[in-house]
Amino acid sequence: MRRVGLWVVVLVVAAAVAGLVGASPASGLVLADEGGGGGGAGGRSFDGGAVRGEFPCGSHTARSRSCEEMNGSGSFDTTCVIGSSSSLDGDLCVYGDGSVVISPHVKIICPVAGCYIAINVSGSITIGEHVDLIAGSVSLYATNVSLDQRSTVNTTGLAGEPPPQTSGTPHSLEGAGGGHGGRGASCKVSNDTNWGGDVYAWSTLAWPWSYGSKGGSMAADHQFGGDGGGRVMLRASEFMNVDGDVLAEGGVGSLKGGGGSGGSIMIYAFKLYGNGTISAAGGNGWGGGGGGRISLDCYSIQQDLEITVHGGQSFGCPQNAGAAGTIYESSLQTLKVTGQIRLLSKGSISFGLSENPISEFELVAEELLMSDSVIKVYGAFRMYVKVLLMWDSEIQIDGGGKDVVLASMLEARNLVVLRHGSVISSNAALGVYGQGLLNLTGPGDGIKARRLFLSLFYNIEVGPGSFVQAPLDDAVQSSLDALSRCESKTCPSELITPPDDCHVNNSLSFTLQVARKALGKGSFSNMELVVVLGMGAGVA
Repeated sequence: MRRVGLWVVVLVVAAAVAGLVGASPASGLVLADEGGGGGGAGGRSFDGGAVRGEFPCGSHTARSRSCEEMNGSGSFDTTCVIGSSSSLDGDLCVYGDGSVVISPHVKIICPVAGCYIAINVSGSITIGEHVDLIAGSVSLYATNVSLDQRSTVNTTGLAGEPPPQTSGTPHSLEGAGGGHGGRGASCKVSNDTNWGGDVYAWSTLAWPWSYGSKGGSMAADHQFGGDGGGRVMLRASEFMNVDGDVLAEGGVGSLKGGGGSGGSIMIYAFKLYGNGTISAAGGNGWGGGGGGRISLDCYSIQQDLEITVHGGQSFGCPQNAGAAGTIYESSLQTLKVTGQIRLLSKGSISFGLSENPISEFELVAEELLMSDSVIKVYGAFRMYVKVLLMWDSEIQIDGGGKDVVLASMLEARNLVVLRHGSVISSNAALGVYGQGLLNLTGPGDGIKARRLFLSLFYNIEVGPGSFVQAPLDDAVQSSLDALSRCESKTCPSELITPPDDCHVNNSLSFTLQVARKALGKGSFSNMELVVVLGMGAGVA
């Protein structure tokens, strides 16, 4: 299974489950890191566009080295095989439409703090055994990226300057550890908090791109603290194999200086797997450095990787290590039950964190029965059940009201019944799908969303006082949303199997889709749609 380093690790994307009452005795409750369904990389973005910070090699206008200049044979537009080591004194930028192979035992080193190595190719990047890529920042972009055993991408102790106006480096002369994702440790007895350098870059948990900070010193005229960790970005639109080490650890201090704090690591991939190590740990020192920040944006993550952001050990006070950093996972989180989920009497299930409603979550069960209970989701939600029964209950989906969050999809194949003021709501796009009955029974029962899709039900009953509503009550914002999409020439992605002559565009807030009658062609020949509106019912 995937191993997470010792000490406390902050898991920013988590699915907290509380108040589950009366689960079917035959069922098992599993909270998994990766989910099925919704498949493919097509719905995910790996372009790194949200990353903030400078990119010396961020465009083709930057000078790109040739394969020959890198002691290689071939071309970066076909296949470049690098067979000899290089020592650099400045940034390295490589672009091409081909692939890159770095042969075993090759070392490409830029030992200058903040030095940048970037390789961006359309094919694959293969890093052989015992290869070392060492710099202050390393970025690898390709369709597939592979790090073989005992290879390293290493930015340990090679940080450039941390963000301005941060206090990650301690200024007191006590040899405390540097801070970043976690605070550095202090061994000074008079320091009541036992902490050194502060944390910073909380606003970029999903795309960390800050250097770690230097550890503090015990002398004003000499810096004995370890340097901060650097930055690593690895992006593969398909597969990322890490059998080696990806390191952005803080540098080791001394008996007169604190450890540096860990740096930043971002990994984007459709599938991440391997038996290697991904670490932004803090450096050891008189006071241990705080851990850095790691972000994993992957549809699937194999469980054999060791991922750690622990703080560094303190030579001066072994009982007080640097604080752990953060690991942010935006991969799909799944709650699977083989039988029935019953959520009763103030029970609740909560997915995600309110300050970061950008992740995706999934619930799979045979039946979901809710009474006087709530399911709260911060992000996008996928639900697959046969039967959904709600009594005085709510499913609340908070997508931040933004288009960057994928549409939520609730699928109940046989039956959906809402009674006694039950509501399903979303401030983003929501699709509700089924093959049977959708029944909003009476007053207060409803489904509402910023954009709403009802698809494939054969019988929809909207009872007296119940409602189906899109857009939401904010008419001004809804109008702006519609205007921003009205030029679209494509069908909404939420439509299931759109027809060739689709004339529905993304400007519509409410879409009702039914299967076309196909006379003489299988099971659709006898299908009909029944929509029943009771007195006082509304479809907006």
